[in-house]
Amino acid sequence: MANVIPIDSPPSALQSPIILLRKVRDVMTATSGATQQKLDTLVQVIAESLSAEVCSLYVTRPGEVLELFASYGLKQTVLS
Repeated sequence: MANVIPIDSPPSALQSPIILLRKVRDVMTATSGATQQKLDTLVQVIAESLSAEVCSLYVTRPGEVLELFASYGLKQTVLS
């Protein structure tokens, strides 16, 4: 069942998803920066917007293998 935002909720509750989507769009459409830099920024923006300590982005490879492409909040020693 989907989450429902009440009609009389504060404006911030209605704006949060829109603000996050705008931030994601801005990161991905930025003309400068390498792809990896954009992905690193993307996971940071998502983590901060959701007040999460960790956010990771995985890509599915052939054979249903997940490959970690970007992460925020994980120790670098864990990623190596």
